[in-house]
Amino acid sequence: MINWVNVVHTTAGVVTILQFASEAFVLHAVKDVWLEDYCKTCPIIPFLGSAVASMLYMQYGNMLQDGTMTLVYTVGLLVNIVLMCPICYHTASEYGKAKYMRIIGVAVALTCGILCYVRYEDPTEVEFRFGIIRTIVQLLVVATPMIFFGDGRPARAEDLWFPSLLLGFVAMLSWALYGLLLGNHTLVAEKLSAMIIYMYIISVHSPYGGEFRWLRE
Repeated sequence: MINWVNVVHTTAGVVTILQFASEAFVLHAVKDVWLEDYCKTCPIIPFLGSAVASMLYMQYGNMLQDGTMTLVYTVGLLVNIVLMCPICYHTASEYGKAKYMRIIGVAVALTCGILCYVRYEDPTEVEFRFGIIRTIVQLLVVATPMIFFGDGRPARAEDLWFPSLLLGFVAMLSWALYGLLLGNHTLVAEKLSAMIIYMYIISVHSPYGGEFRWLRE
């Protein structure tokens, strides 16, 4: 008999790792944007946000004793750290260095604060409250394409961004199904909320947006 929990769990892990890998193509696609306008947009933010979310889900994986989740988001953390390096290297003027250090410092402090809170929170309340925090962070990370891509974004960036969006949507769907099979309502609510954001972004900010016009009506 097929163990659907393991099948869905493995699928979620594989698709999430593929999504993290696709961020390398996104980085290359938007290279001209962050080279020209980095002082305004600070292009490490999407990758830094993804790194913060990865650390929170690593902690959640430890709480659930879910080795797959912990491994997947450890990979995500490493990938995003690696992707931030070329941005910092190519755009780090004296002004840029100071701004990057401030933003990275805030992200590290915020992450440490959340992880300390989780450590000392009431065990009977921590999963729900930690779930709210993860949901907020995840939605902010998922929404970054709406911040970094407007009407004037390069067509090349659109072509490579869409597969990453699609992988993200499938990853959220897989984790939601996994949470549903486990009866983990917190995980289901988190991923369903992210799926809604992905659907909106795909309908508005993808090169195939016209095909999803019904989502905006």
